[in-house]
Amino acid sequence: MRRGLVGLLLAAAVTAPGTAAFGEMREGVRPLSLWKRSLAVLAASTVLDAHSSIGRRELNPLLRDATGRFGTRGIAIKTAMTGAALGAQWLLLRRSERGMKAAAAINFGLSGTLAAVAVHNYGNGKAKKTPAGTPGTE
Repeated sequence: MRRGLVGLLLAAAVTAPGTAAFGEMREGVRPLSLWKRSLAVLAASTVLDAHSSIGRRELNPLLRDATGRFGTRGIAIKTAMTGAALGAQWLLLRRSERGMKAAAAINFGLSGTLAAVAVHNYGNGKAKKTPAGTPGTE
């Protein structure tokens, strides 16, 4: 199920209209349409990455909770960061289509990175809970 979801996300990113090899645009695809599709793929990959991290030990001190795990705090911060980045893109690109191709390429690249992190996270088993003070706890 999880691998199928990751595969579907990656297939959507690769086959989205306008994402030809080496960043060349296909005929008839408007930059605005491509950019909007990249936003959807980036949002989906962010959700997938967050889902794959829930309950696991988090190395980033900004995203971990008091127990050292990724939880609601990490989800809130990760969602806020993605929303802020997409909002900044919208503010910069709302009046001109000049930078939309580059922004879409960045969004698709970041989506691929987040999907790869999610695949890695799903490949690792959930951390086992051990009583405090026993060997194996960190």
